[in-house]
Amino acid sequence: MTNGKDKEYQAEEHRWTLEEISAKYSVSLDYKEAKRSLGIGNDEALVRLGREGKNQLTPPKKTPEIIKFLSHFINPFMILLEVAAILCAVAFALQAKSGDPDKSNLYLSIVLFVIVIGTCIMSYLQERKSGALMDSFKNLLPPKCMVIRNGVQQKVFSEDLVLGDLVFLSSGDKTPADLRIIHCQDLKVDNSSLTGESEPQSRNAEISKEDNPIESSNLAFYGTLAVDGSALGVVIRRGDDTLLGQIAGLTKDKGGSTTLELEVKRFVLFISALAVFSGIIFFGVGLYLALKKGGGFSSKEENIITQLINTIGIIVANVPEGLPATVTICLTIAARRLAKNKVWVKELESVETLGSTTMICSDKTGTLTQNRMTAVHSWYNGEIHDIKPIVGEYMRTHNPAMDIDDQTSARLMRVASICSRAQFEQIAIKLDETSKPLIERDIIGDASETALLRMCESYFDTIPFREHFSKIFEIPFNSTNKFQLSIHALPDSDVPFVTQGRRGLRRSIMGLPTIDNGISVGGYGTIQQDNYSSASEDEGETTSLLRSSMDESQESNPYDNFASMEREQKIVKSKRRRRIKQFSESYHKKEAEDMVKNFPIAKALNQRLVAIKGAPEIIVSKCDSIMIDGRILPFDEEWQEKFQETITTLASGGERILGFAQLQFEDHTDPSQYNIDAKNYPLSGFTFLGLISLMDPPRPSVPQSIQLCRTAGIKVAMVTGDHPLTAKAIAKQIGLLSFPTKEEIAAKRGVPISQVSDSESKSVVITGTQLREWNEDDWAKILDKKEFVFARTSPQQKLVIVEHFQQNGEVVAVTGDGVNDSPALKQANIGVAMGIAGSDVAKEAANIILMDDNFSSITKGVEEGRVIFDNLSKSIMYTLSHLLPEVVPFILNMSSEFPVALTTILILLVDLGTELAPAISLAYERPEANIMKKRPRNIKKDRLVSFQNLFYAYIQLGIIETIAGFACFLWVFHEYGLDPRAVWDNRSSLSNGVAFDYQDHHFDTGLQSIIMRKAQTSYFIAMVLCQIANLIACKTRMVSVFRHGFRNNWVNASIPISSALMAAIVFIPPFNGFIGSLPPPPLTWVVPLPFMLFIVVHTEIIKAIKRKLHARRKARREKRENVSV
Repeated sequence: MTNGKDKEYQAEEHRWTLEEISAKYSVSLDYKEAKRSLGIGNDEALVRLGREGKNQLTPPKKTPEIIKFLSHFINPFMILLEVAAILCAVAFALQAKSGDPDKSNLYLSIVLFVIVIGTCIMSYLQERKSGALMDSFKNLLPPKCMVIRNGVQQKVFSEDLVLGDLVFLSSGDKTPADLRIIHCQDLKVDNSSLTGESEPQSRNAEISKEDNPIESSNLAFYGTLAVDGSALGVVIRRGDDTLLGQIAGLTKDKGGSTTLELEVKRFVLFISALAVFSGIIFFGVGLYLALKKGGGFSSKEENIITQLINTIGIIVANVPEGLPATVTICLTIAARRLAKNKVWVKELESVETLGSTTMICSDKTGTLTQNRMTAVHSWYNGEIHDIKPIVGEYMRTHNPAMDIDDQTSARLMRVASICSRAQFEQIAIKLDETSKPLIERDIIGDASETALLRMCESYFDTIPFREHFSKIFEIPFNSTNKFQLSIHALPDSDVPFVTQGRRGLRRSIMGLPTIDNGISVGGYGTIQQDNYSSASEDEGETTSLLRSSMDESQESNPYDNFASMEREQKIVKSKRRRRIKQFSESYHKKEAEDMVKNFPIAKALNQRLVAIKGAPEIIVSKCDSIMIDGRILPFDEEWQEKFQETITTLASGGERILGFAQLQFEDHTDPSQYNIDAKNYPLSGFTFLGLISLMDPPRPSVPQSIQLCRTAGIKVAMVTGDHPLTAKAIAKQIGLLSFPTKEEIAAKRGVPISQVSDSESKSVVITGTQLREWNEDDWAKILDKKEFVFARTSPQQKLVIVEHFQQNGEVVAVTGDGVNDSPALKQANIGVAMGIAGSDVAKEAANIILMDDNFSSITKGVEEGRVIFDNLSKSIMYTLSHLLPEVVPFILNMSSEFPVALTTILILLVDLGTELAPAISLAYERPEANIMKKRPRNIKKDRLVSFQNLFYAYIQLGIIETIAGFACFLWVFHEYGLDPRAVWDNRSSLSNGVAFDYQDHHFDTGLQSIIMRKAQTSYFIAMVLCQIANLIACKTRMVSVFRHGFRNNWVNASIPISSALMAAIVFIPPFNGFIGSLPPPPLTWVVPLPFMLFIVVHTEIIKAIKRKLHARRKARREKRENVSV
């Protein structure tokens, strides 16, 4: 195992000067004014394209559809059934050769082949729905892009880009290759799909000193979206060599099997070995006994054929023909049940794997958090306040709530509202969608400004309020200045905070009387929780159709709803790109025009207000005073110290902090004279108002889900590309980090970290930088910890993390939504992608998709996986119980010529008739009370078909049912005057249809045929009735069935269904002729009843013993754990 360094994205261009870039890629760059660069020539581009090939990802080798279809026929279960079908055909041929007209083996062979073909067709059709992973990567490449060649802008196909091409990137464009930016104008890119950072990242053209190129701010990566600004960049990586291309290379099929597939293979091998071994043994025994009797060559040949036919019967009787269908249907039932709980299963076997999970490696953004920047805290008047949540209730903290009736708070809110470029989408305003829940209203702007606008809107109506403060000048935020400034005309009178009919009214910003429009809702004047609390789990881009599709999944086909969600999501994403493009192209122009229109207003008023926000240290440097309780005080050392303490406190919580200040002044300058370069506007002397901190908050249901995972014995690790402080803060909020880390222990003791041993800490927070230098010894120190947070990780490192956990024996589930998560999703034992916010790449790489993007849905999946494993085990145990009664009649016939108590066709009717409904009904059995309080099963020890299960099915239940069957079988002979001793003495005659006399009764061939048909039918009846008792016993594995109850209506219904099939086979004349059954004497139906009662009582005693032993083991384990603590 490597440390992943060899898999990392390698690039040095982010450290190079323009001269070095130009020399390396032979491109004409203007070193002094990069935007005047000429790029390469068209002829040179054609030459390079011929040499380098197309800018595209190498498609994987495609397997022909016929090969995919045929591959299903070599599934272990299918091979078992195919061999059984061929053996039945051989047996029929041997019978035909010997003159036996019996066609039951032929019918059985045909039925088995039909089962195999039907199952393979269904599996193939299911597989075709999965789609091609590489097609999802191709969708990330824009069809065309803008390049500069020979100094001329022109559009070219993205696949025709070559190394050294100069690409022009603007807002709304997808990056067509990995670019080294040489000129930048406020470019921001959405890197969330590659790095997990929820907020768009600012780019620049400065030489980077970062060691990790992924964290460099002068690179733009293939497939990322430009959300604001523009830039020029030189193509430095294309196709497979891009970061995205390397991720695509890591998502190739790992070729592993699910835990259920491994269990099925093991079971098939066992059944096959048992069938072949028993067949060979008893063929040898039977042949020896037959040849011992002597006879001529023809007699010996006939004996060999007879023994071969019986051997085939033993082998086929050992094969549970109905089990493949039972397993498939049970998994399908579980998958549909999960779909109603917002969990869509792509591969049926994955249902059980989720139940076996011992470790969940979860992405942070969009999975544990809401993927929506939100204002959470404000600091003013020297105190931290909680900002009212957009939906739901305040978090329980010791901080007071933000009150905009306070003078300082009101001014802070005013600056946050007007010093912003974010706006509600004009289309929504025209359609009067302001009555929609605030969380659902579309906003154009970056993540931080969107959060601030929503915050302000939750307190008052921002649109009319902002109109009172006419903007006449603005400096947008950029990564160099790290602040945003706007100048506004200040009205002569104070402007009140007003709400227009949706949330009640606010008092004036300057204490003027309240304006009453006669409408108010709720005591606190905000969106009420009872109406909109569910919105807290929705994404910002979720539309009403997506939500209705999810809600309808309880009532209609969940798979159809998911398809509707997928289509709607693509519409949403396309709409978002159009909005960004519109914002870039028209909004800035309109804003400039509006500012010009505001000039006359500003000239008339003269009073102006400068509003500024940005990085706290930058804003503070421009302030000489601070507002406290509405009074202007000097920003002295005392307040500076309090300011720094607050910054430390909020930053330690992983919150992004913005500072806000204002300057009110009188100016007769013509507003049109303000100029950014001339700096003829105030840049100092501001009054500091306060701080507002933002974060992507956790989903409300996640803490409870984390605790549920712990109770279920599942570790949860956060694996994110976000900052360590942010990751750690979120982890603490959701309860993922409940133990102190090694660093925290050292800090508490006031000692160096080297003095704290690794064993003292149960939690670790590790960065990608550390992982790059780790070896196997370092990994060994942390793998047995209880809590993990991995931050600033690359896609390659996420993959390495999963590999190490798997090597440590964990069954790993990985959750993610971005392209960066796809390698880990593919490598995991089970990949879980987000259905709403997830990228197409992540969805294709995953085995399971969460339709509501909610981590809590995983716990439902885990519970369902555990239930289906238990229920499958019950179904298999139930099914295997009748194999011994099916095999023993053939063994006795081979070894002693005892009459065959059960025909091949009756075996088929049991396996594919009376047994099928009860076996499937167990899939609906509700979990036993302790299902989520148990530790995950040990995949190396806890088998689907364990030794205990086999002992129960073959030795205990198998023997009981075999005795019951022969009791009924012999009872029929008793009714005709043949006691068991007489049957044994005349076994050869009965087997070969030779007439004989017994106690003055003559048993000719015709009478023997009638007796045999009734006796075989009686054996069949005994098996079916005993299996009904077995069905009741198999409902639980440990809890008493009478305590568990009989609320599974499917099991209740399967009993009359099985009984009805049995009655039809026994009594309906057309079946009698085809099957060879005859109604037995009435008392035959009573014989199995004591055996049925014994089965139920016997299993209840075993369960009671299991419960007592389990309680003792649990007590001993808890005692050991208490001692270790």
